Amino acid sequence: MKKRILALTMASAMVLSLLGCGGASTDADKTNLFETAESTETTEEKPALESEDTVKTDNLGAESNIETDEISKEETADPEVNSELEADSFKYNDRIVSILGDLQTVLDDLGADKKADGDVTGEHIYTNGKDDIEVVAREVDGQEELSQIIIHDKSVKTPRGIAVGDTEDDLHAKYGDPNDVIPVDSLILNYNFDGCSIMFTIDGTEISTIAYMKKAPAEE
Repeated sequence: MKKRILALTMASAMVLSLLGCGGASTDADKTNLFETAESTETTEEKPALESEDTVKTDNLGAESNIETDEISKEETADPEVNSELEADSFKYNDRIVSILGDLQTVLDDLGADKKADGDVTGEHIYTNGKDDIEVVAREVDGQEELSQIIIHDKSVKTPRGIAVGDTEDDLHAKYGDPNDVIPVDSLILNYNFDGCSIMFTIDGTEISTIAYMKKAPAEE
């Protein structure tokens, strides 16, 4: 279990490094911008790429490439979508748990009262005595803050109805293409939302863990 948590911790660090502090552009970004500008000069003027029908976000806050009208139709027809949940939340034993919530509240809601040191300095892992969920906390200025919630329980579903045991195809059907693909130990697909991200670990063709990661204020 610690090996998986360490892999997710490494993936979290990679995601934050990709997001960057303040969104500084890279050489690759500049190249893409140059190529886009050059292409615009040599082609006919095209209509605006985005309209009210093609905004690349939805009411769950995802930065995906699925068009809004397509998502709306899918959510209306899909009973698996839980409209009462925000993108940062999930249900556990009839309690709504949010990665953006208070650490102690989350621990109480999950019944996670068993504490152990993580592999990273200043990191602690809380469990409820079962092999179904872990809460990762980190010390910041002498106080513990909620960092990640890692889910193994197949009965826990994301707001769009994805659970451990679902396939990678199921994930793409509900969330579209990921913001980041991270080959750390296993394949990890990361999706960004307001204030958090969700990382799905793929072993073979199935999802083996779902990790909600809280973004640091500088990376939001």
